[in-house]
Amino acid sequence: AMGDMPRFCAGEASAKFGFRPNEITPNAAFRIGGRYVVQGWFDGSNGTSFFNCYFDGRGNFVQVQ
Repeated sequence: AMGDMPRFCAGEASAKFGFRPNEITPNAAFRIGGRYVVQGWFDGSNGTSFFNCYFDGRGNFVQVQ
């Protein structure tokens, strides 16, 4: 469900970037074409970093970049 995507994204970003999930700020999911995107950010030693989590049209996680 779209409402679960930000929380799931925070967990995936946490694993990828080495920050705790509570240090990750995901925004609400939105649809672009045939997929969903959750944009987010976190503050690290080099300042603020931004990332995107991608989900397919069925809501399955694809990747975080």
